[in-house]
Amino acid sequence: PPNDDWTPFESQATFLLSDFLYRCVEMSSSNIDFLMEVWAFEVMKNGLTSPFTSHEHVYKTIDKIRIGDIPWKCLSMNYTGTRVDENSPSWQKESYQIWYHDPDHVVKVMLENPNFASQFDYTPYHLTDGDGKQRWTNFMSGNYAWRQSVSV
Repeated sequence: PPNDDWTPFESQATFLLSDFLYRCVEMSSSNIDFLMEVWAFEVMKNGLTSPFTSHEHVYKTIDKIRIGDIPWKCLSMNYTGTRVDENSPSWQKESYQIWYHDPDHVVKVMLENPNFASQFDYTPYHLTDGDGKQRWTNFMSGNYAWRQSVSV
């Protein structure tokens, strides 16, 4: 693709903004909405609009990225423990949907992507804190990667 194709984003600026909001600072949805509202107030003087209308707009644009074509999966969960009475907290009565991509497929696609060739450390490791407890920072610091490397 050409260097100026930022699909599904309108431009390099909107791509960088969404990357900053979602990945770099992990901004909350309410703060994204507030930022876009303030931005819209400022630029509407010149007949323009903010790059995104809301956090939903940011998330939907990110979800349109098609690299690897990994399908979404849905898991429904609900509380199955003992409820004290009918006044139990509402979260115990609700059913929740968790949408996700298969982590194994995500890692496979990442490893196959040549854009990650110089940005991905393939070495499994164990990281511990001052008390000797294991800390996890990414896939290669996890038990699965460690077990696979020491079982060969």
